[in-house]
Amino acid sequence: MTNKDPVSISKYFEELTAALDSLSRSSIAEFITVLRNVRREDNNIFIIGNGGSASTASHMATDLSWTLMRSGAKPFKTIALTENSSFITASANDEDFSQIFSHQISTYGKENDVLVAISASGNSPNITKALQQAKTQGMTTVGMLGMGGGEAISICDIPILINSNKYGIVEDVHLAINHSITEHFKSRDE
Repeated sequence: MTNKDPVSISKYFEELTAALDSLSRSSIAEFITVLRNVRREDNNIFIIGNGGSASTASHMATDLSWTLMRSGAKPFKTIALTENSSFITASANDEDFSQIFSHQISTYGKENDVLVAISASGNSPNITKALQQAKTQGMTTVGMLGMGGGEAISICDIPILINSNKYGIVEDVHLAINHSITEHFKSRDE
């Protein structure tokens, strides 16, 4: 075994750095403003995603609630709709997988709540249908997207686009956005 840095690892980190450098700070600032307002008005934040993005949705919901509470900051009322396995499996079994999130939004969401959709491609039908449902209910929609944003980018009030076509890079940056927002609210009493 050698101590040489494999070319593929160096290339990955170079691409990750480029994606982080090209990230729109103004879109994240808009998202922070929305979060500040939703917390002040005591509304809910729903977070969705598939696969690795489902894990990020759960992670983000935990950071914006428990992590902030534990640090002494005011927590958000966050719900990862990826965690409701009974609802998801009933909806997918009785109808189809494309409405597993939109059905939950129509059940739990209300005007002035926020839906955060995390998707590398932005093209998953369950993501786009949930965004459309949220819009019809007067919710603010935020998309943490990659790969050009897909269909979801045009449905989001605030699209945060990661400039990469690689799932790993997009998912890494989504987690970095989550952590940067969590750190922002940990350090401020807003």
